[in-house]
Amino acid sequence: MIKFPKFNIIHTTSSALSNGDLTFAQKIARIKVEQSKKTSKYKTFNKVNKNKERREEKLALVNTLIAYNANYYGEKFLFCSTYERLVKNIRHKFDGLAWDYINQNLCFENKSGVISSDDMIKLIKIVRSTEFTKLNVLSKMVTVNKTSNIDEHARKLVMKELDKLPSSLIFEAYNKGMTVVITHDDVTTYRTDLLDESVPGWEKESWEGIPGAGGFENKETVIALKFNPNRKCWEIPNNHGSCNLILHEFGHSIDKVLGVARTGMVTSETKSFYKAWYADFNLLDGDYYQGNESDVDFYRPLSESYAEAFALTFNDKNEIKWPHIQKYIKGQFI
Repeated sequence: MIKFPKFNIIHTTSSALSNGDLTFAQKIARIKVEQSKKTSKYKTFNKVNKNKERREEKLALVNTLIAYNANYYGEKFLFCSTYERLVKNIRHKFDGLAWDYINQNLCFENKSGVISSDDMIKLIKIVRSTEFTKLNVLSKMVTVNKTSNIDEHARKLVMKELDKLPSSLIFEAYNKGMTVVITHDDVTTYRTDLLDESVPGWEKESWEGIPGAGGFENKETVIALKFNPNRKCWEIPNNHGSCNLILHEFGHSIDKVLGVARTGMVTSETKSFYKAWYADFNLLDGDYYQGNESDVDFYRPLSESYAEAFALTFNDKNEIKWPHIQKYIKGQFI
């Protein structure tokens, strides 16, 4: 039996390999070692290249943000490099219709990896648009009674109705501290102080069972939703005479809060509104809007007429029922 001498392949000189002093098996082993070194260098080169690409992509995003004058403190959520991180940041910062608006326009949830500059530009344009700002403001204005089991779907239901109003009106209302609180069943589940109290102007009526109220001293509008056990969801109730309950009650708050802020008077108590109301008097629907001799509060029918005309003006049906009053309201806000 022939014994071959043992060689340390790694330490064998290249001259020995070139001079043919190695066996065939040793030559193959040596070649594999050289190939392994090349592969390792290639992997290292690739890793360096990928890191370089990522740095360049991140730099491109930073340059995009700089080009659009992104404010680090005001728009800090933009300063990230992956879709996953951006979605997390956006969902943390925005909720309700504001998040829906971004997701519907960009579909970030279906993307992964480094954000493209094009998508970043689209996002910046969206968050700076008037419509998005309006939805974001509504998300802050509309809250839920802490003792009510109202879900996010119900909250969006109310925000969608308020979204029908002009952006400038929403911004003004928000700046004046106006809010909307959603509760369950009736307004007394939130405003417990109204239990057993009679409704102003309707001394025989109590607040229990009333689905909404606006124009409180604390600038709140309260909306009470009903749970539909068959559909298993919250709904806007039908036990009211308005074309749009939410806009009607918010209209009461607008009448009082913005009226006083603008002119020092509740709008429905001004002479100019009275003229419009009187011009449409014969078109108004009965005592509720016309008033009668038994009314304790002279301004109650005018207040109700203002709130309902407000709802008529901005409801999506665009119904012209009381032309003079609706023209008056359009002149205020459009």
